[in-house]
Amino acid sequence: MEEVTREIALSLSIKTIFFSILAAGGTIAIATILKPLILIARDLVAWKIIECRYSNNHKKSQIEKLYRLKRRLETQFYENAHYVVHDEEAVAAYIADEPTEVHFAFIYDATKEHIKIEIIKLEEEIERNKKKLSFILQHLSMQEIENPLTALETKYQKHFENNSIRGVKIDHDWSEEEALKEIKKYL
Repeated sequence: MEEVTREIALSLSIKTIFFSILAAGGTIAIATILKPLILIARDLVAWKIIECRYSNNHKKSQIEKLYRLKRRLETQFYENAHYVVHDEEAVAAYIADEPTEVHFAFIYDATKEHIKIEIIKLEEEIERNKKKLSFILQHLSMQEIENPLTALETKYQKHFENNSIRGVKIDHDWSEEEALKEIKKYL
């Protein structure tokens, strides 16, 4: 009887040892091979999503347009229009202390306001996307990687600081709507 108990204990021990070794080998395999593969796949999928959603041509064109409009506001529309009013009617207008048509001064002011509104909209949209992208990068433990939208902003800011914006010729005979349409083509 004692031999049977020893044989059962020995066979049980060998089986238990075999399964323990197999479990330990599986755990090591998962930890050294499978987990890194899963993390690599996760990062690849995350970067594809980032490229499709945040580093696409639409976002690049928004950032480019923002800095182009800022530069245009700094160079072409930095002066204020002044009006001479007589009996509640504008009779003369000046831009940069140079006399001009009243109609042209109105167009100048309308264009300047349009550019300011566009800049505000673009800044809000870009900032919102930058925050979302920073959150994603932080969640993926990639804080040391520079936000791609910030890098694009830096690139376009330097580009437009070094290049001048070409002027838009406005014909004084145009209506205000026609002039704004022509200006918007070049904005």
